[in-house]
Amino acid sequence: MKKTPNYFWLLKPMVTILLFCGLAYPAFSLTEERASGDEILGSVAEMQQGRITGTVTDASNGQGMPGVNILVTGTSTGAISDADGKYSITTTDANATIVFSFIGYVTQEVAVAGKSVLNVELKAVLTGLDEVVVVGYSTQKRANVIGSVTSISGASIQSIPSVSVSTAIAGRLPGSVVIQETGEPGNLGARILVRGRSTLGGNRAENVSNTRPLVIIDGIQGRSMDEIDPMDISSLSVLKDASAAIYGSQAANGVILITTKKGSEGKPKLNYQFYQGFMTPTIIPDVTNAAEYATMLSEYQVANGKTRTWSDTDIDLFKSGADPWRHPNTDWYGDLVKKWTTTTRHNVTIDGGFKGMNYYVSLGLKGDESM
Repeated sequence: MKKTPNYFWLLKPMVTILLFCGLAYPAFSLTEERASGDEILGSVAEMQQGRITGTVTDASNGQGMPGVNILVTGTSTGAISDADGKYSITTTDANATIVFSFIGYVTQEVAVAGKSVLNVELKAVLTGLDEVVVVGYSTQKRANVIGSVTSISGASIQSIPSVSVSTAIAGRLPGSVVIQETGEPGNLGARILVRGRSTLGGNRAENVSNTRPLVIIDGIQGRSMDEIDPMDISSLSVLKDASAAIYGSQAANGVILITTKKGSEGKPKLNYQFYQGFMTPTIIPDVTNAAEYATMLSEYQVANGKTRTWSDTDIDLFKSGADPWRHPNTDWYGDLVKKWTTTTRHNVTIDGGFKGMNYYVSLGLKGDESM
């Protein structure tokens, strides 16, 4: 009889191995499920907490802005952007508003609206201190020369209905005095003093002409500002003190820099402006007629025992006008001074440019009647 091999001695270790695997696998699965559950709970907690990330950039160049203050409105929760402009902030309100602020830039408020990523662009604040003014042969920011340079834009000059530049800037430039010396038509240029007459040659009446400031138009010295049409001026600046020293002794009484308009690339632009004004004398003396004057003169002469110039017959002839040649009665103010006169101004400009070539053409017509 053949003997059968005994394999039962192998069953015991196999059963042990299977039993161990059966018990270990559920434990491993439970560990994985617990780990994934923790991740889910963490994600839910993070979603409920509202972590917001993003980048703050400069709107002018698109570069990241470091040091931007970031604050959740109504809370004390805040953050600061890093060197690359990136930030991270948490909030429990899905409808919260986040404020982004930085010195010199416009503060911006952005609603979260359930978003987790908010990228913001901040725009620089445009102030008068950033305005560029002409100084000598170059330009500087107004903030650097605020005490020694005063300027006025061409638009402000053109808003005043004046036929000359010197009268248009009267009362509009601090530290400058504008004096209208004559009302003669065609000669309406005013005298300008920068900070009074205490400058070189300004204390003596015979040196009045020496107190006038140096006028430079588009870099050319010695021109009269009243030869320029106010409509053609882009900007006007008055230099004082050290800012005018670049021009030497000629600038002892200040410097007036005028920059005229220039064309820009684009389609031709046509501009026409018309001004019509009416003028009347402010004060006309109320004078006597010939008969009244002869009567008062005769009364004065009689009171002082002098011989009368005009007799009663002469006075009657002055009143009646029967002898206009020898006894005239002329109203000289009425005949020589008009009650109303007109002033007109027409300006036509065309400007434009293409492929680096710009043009600006101006045509002006001014009419000023005399009194």
